[in-house]
This record gives sequence, structure tokens and C-alpha cells, in this order.
Amino acid sequence: MDMLHDYGIPTVIFSSTELHNADERGRLLTGYVSHRADLAAERRSNQSLEKLDMLGKKTATAQRIRITFPQLPGVFFGTGDLFSALTLAYLERDGPMPDLKKVFYKVQCTMQSVLRRTIKHAESLRADPNCPLPYSACYELRLIQSAMDILSPPECSSVTVMDV
Repeated sequence: MDMLHDYGIPTVIFSSTELHNADERGRLLTGYVSHRADLAAERRSNQSLEKLDMLGKKTATAQRIRITFPQLPGVFFGTGDLFSALTLAYLERDGPMPDLKKVFYKVQCTMQSVLRRTIKHAESLRADPNCPLPYSACYELRLIQSAMDILSPPECSSVTVMDV
């Protein structure tokens, strides 16, 4: 992540990795976020705000968080687009100094809600022997049906966010 920050990228996000096996929530995915406020401010103002140490190297501390959440069954289409849209919306809503833990908790709670609604719908379609839809069509995200969850993210106990 630091290598990407060295290129001037203020926020680095790994949305989901399989670094944790499982716990009482089942199989887990883990996301990581690293944010450098100095690079974000520099990008907004188009001027260098870097601080140099005695050796001439940049000194700045990145805020880093880890998010763990259940891996849900199914092959979904559009999750990356939804994750990106939610992330941008919540980061923008929080302004220049976002509370990353709050932002990514909301993002993942919204994602979990949309995916669970999608799974429920897909299972009902697949239970119907006369359903003409291919398997993949059953797992298209239920975005319209999830509008209220997108606008007002639900609380969810299955998502954990912590500083790293």
C-alpha cells in the first residue's frame, strides 16, 4: 500500500481478499483501506504539502483499517461497481477528513444487505422448475429493491472494522 502512496495515490483499497479462513460468521473475506490525508489535501489544492525528514524522505502516517465480513454464497454480477459507487458516495459525503471506519462499515453493511436480498431472490427463482432464466441472471444485484438500504445503510453485526 505504501508503494501506491509513494506514487501520490491518497487512498488505496483492497475490497476483498481471502486472508481469513472462518469464524462463527462462516467463511470470511477481508478488505484493507489505507488513506493519507496529506496526499488527499495535496491533490485537492494542487500544491505539495509533503513533510521531509532529515534524510529528505516524505514523512506521513497513513490511516489504515481492516474490514472483515462473511463471504456469501453465489456468483454475483456488479459487486465491484456497487462497491465503488458506495465508497465514492460515502467518502464524498464525509468531506475532506472522512472517518474511514464509519465509511467502510456503511459500505460493507450496504453490500451485505444487497447481496442477501439478491440471494433470497435467486433461491426463489431457482426453486421454480419453470424458471427460464440462466443461473447467472438469477444473481444480478437487486439494486432497485435495495434502494432504502443504499440510501440509509442498515446496521449489521456481521461486519467488523478495526484500525490496523
